Amino acid sequence: MSGQHPQYLKQWVLNPPAETVEIRLPRQDEEEPAVGKGFEVELGKFWLNEETNKWVRWHERYLVVYSQSLAASIIRGQQQRILTARTALDKLAAKPGEDRRELTQKVENILQRYRVNDFFSTTIIEETLVTTRNCRRGRPSKNSPTEEVTSICLQLHIQQVETAIKEAETLAGWRLYVTNAPTTRLTLPQAVMYYRDEWLLERGFHRFKRGSLPALPIYFQNEDRITGLMFVLNIALRVFTLMEFVVRQALEETQQSVFWSL
Repeated sequence: MSGQHPQYLKQWVLNPPAETVEIRLPRQDEEEPAVGKGFEVELGKFWLNEETNKWVRWHERYLVVYSQSLAASIIRGQQQRILTARTALDKLAAKPGEDRRELTQKVENILQRYRVNDFFSTTIIEETLVTTRNCRRGRPSKNSPTEEVTSICLQLHIQQVETAIKEAETLAGWRLYVTNAPTTRLTLPQAVMYYRDEWLLERGFHRFKRGSLPALPIYFQNEDRITGLMFVLNIALRVFTLMEFVVRQALEETQQSVFWSL
């Protein structure tokens, strides 16, 4: 999300301005559990047409939708990232070294790598220790020359920000959809159904990575052969996409379902 949408979503989820209702898809049976819950917020929009110097006004419906399965998946991933980051930070705290700038950079790298910047508060305490030692070997005498040695001791303190973690878990599973269609043409359950069934360009690329048309690993060294392989896989992807489209249309007409694994 971009613009003000993330702020809208956070504000509305934490303080819902409308009643939250269960969302059931039109094709669901009455015995089936709801796929989620949500509410709507209607906002007025306006835009200045510079050519005519007139304002254009319209209304948009913001659909705030929650999915339990999506929330569970996000929370599991978040908990795993927090645990992995905490392990790395504890390991770093055990041997912080003597360079404050280097330690700070390592902490930032860990927080950014696991996307947990908001979930941890870190503090680096620096102490300067001055010790006296003898300049010569052996047992020192009263008049043996000595010198002062200065060393830096760093301590890394780590604390989890529980309020930020709880807030992130509360926001998990919520999505924001926007439409200018009136409720007479598009209800909240219908909008959720259409968004869930929308075609995604990225799905085809996923098939090249880990799906039914894996392009990796490539053992060819010749670039022409690699290009030819990707060309053939691209044709196969188009065939699979067409097959899926035809099957979906037929299933909608017959009101049937089938397991699809392509």
